[in-house]
Amino acid sequence: MRVHRFSYPAGEHSHWHTHEGEQAIYVESGRGWIKMEGEEGVEVAPGDLVYVPKDKKHWHGATPTHVFVHMAYTASGGTNGRARSRRNLQG
Repeated sequence: MRVHRFSYPAGEHSHWHTHEGEQAIYVESGRGWIKMEGEEGVEVAPGDLVYVPKDKKHWHGATPTHVFVHMAYTASGGTNGRARSRRNLQG
């Protein structure tokens, strides 16, 4: 299992990516979005926990007006796709 802490400035998010293992995202502070391919984006707040199935294409990041800090717990394997954040929230 891998655990990482991510912090996104207001308006920034990851690129689309997948994980070879399941992932749980726990929101520590701020407000953010989790967007999975083929689904509506979900706004999240402190204390929320989001499950991402393995190999599910998704991105996560901050709303336009809030910083977003979360922990990502990934079961196994690597990450496919670029991890660098960007400002465009259109995904």
